[in-house]
Amino acid sequence: LVVVRITQGAGRRGLVSGLSYEFFDAVSLQGVKPSQGATRGGTRVSVIGFGFSGSELQCRFGRTAVSGEQARLLTSTLLSCVAPAVEGAGGVTVEVSANGGADFTSSNLQFVYGAMANGGADF
Repeated sequence: LVVVRITQGAGRRGLVSGLSYEFFDAVSLQGVKPSQGATRGGTRVSVIGFGFSGSELQCRFGRTAVSGEQARLLTSTLLSCVAPAVEGAGGVTVEVSANGGADFTSSNLQFVYGAMANGGADF
């Protein structure tokens, strides 16, 4: 956490704001396992990558983000995320935020939701 100070000229005048800026390590994603699950949600997905840390982690499946117990930090390279329910089958991107949802990765990793077939069997 750093305090922001703006100076003018040779540093003679300074303005200290009440704002602060927090740096986060760069997060990158390498893969998701499993890469498919049921539309009813609840599939626990291992998200493999680098730079995972902190308590503000979120996983986003398409447009739906999960956090807290649904997005658990296991190691700096492994997250455990629970896929939320969706209305229809199809692929969504999986992304991660280290700053409470302000910014997400742009890895384009896919998680495919499938309709349940034959009495409840997933893929």
